[in-house]
Amino acid sequence: MSKQQVWFITGASRGFGKALAEEALSRGDIVFGTGRNALKSDDDTFKGFTMLQLDVCASQEEINKVAQEVIKVHGRIDVVVNNAGYGLLSAIEFASEKDFRDQFDTNFFGPWKVIKAFLPSLREQKSGHIINISSVAGMAPGAGSGIYASSKFALEGLSESLLAEVAQYNIKVTIVEPGSFRTEFLGKDSLKKNDEPDNTYEAANKTIKYLEEVEGKQKGDPRKGSKVIVDVAKETNPPLRLVLGPDAFSRINTKLDKYRGEMQKYEQATCST
Repeated sequence: MSKQQVWFITGASRGFGKALAEEALSRGDIVFGTGRNALKSDDDTFKGFTMLQLDVCASQEEINKVAQEVIKVHGRIDVVVNNAGYGLLSAIEFASEKDFRDQFDTNFFGPWKVIKAFLPSLREQKSGHIINISSVAGMAPGAGSGIYASSKFALEGLSESLLAEVAQYNIKVTIVEPGSFRTEFLGKDSLKKNDEPDNTYEAANKTIKYLEEVEGKQKGDPRKGSKVIVDVAKETNPPLRLVLGPDAFSRINTKLDKYRGEMQKYEQATCST
């Protein structure tokens, strides 16, 4: 029987974060969840669950304070999940600087600050698992998702380097790359979009229209996805990358095949430099 784990999950009030919290609780684990506008409600009455108000765009000092309060309760933290985030759909040309900065503040700088807040304790206890929720777009982006995908690419790069640094302290890092799941991610609270002044970029507009149409009809089940994540969190040697969903598996495989093909095609030129 695996030991009881203490979890910290950002964006736990709905979607994947909520499903993940519920799955961890069902295993007898302890969960501290956060939300931007979290208020105590009936949802907070689950045994072992505490909901906290936290915007990951807050200052490092504010996030440190929350982390310290959480750690004091049980004297440790076992799993830190950076799940809070939102998507922005737009052709790159029509995105503003503010669009980019706001996206990175939440999807990249937020997780970075949460990681910084918990790392001293994880190093001291010489254990822990940091799970960063990325996206299939963080590995294989498409038209219309350039701003969102770039924030997830940055998070994935940070995660890989982080693992190389923290491995000496027995701290694990996993990047989760979900495909299309029936969460609230495509709803108005988690997805923003810029309307083009005309049909300049057909591929971007096609993507945006498709995502609007499939909201609530995605094939992926967040409960099943959460079960896999919790299973991985209890492994001794978890993977650096965890792809979730057959659509994500296929899309990432296609990209990797193309990547390998281009490397092989230009191998001679590459190695001649």
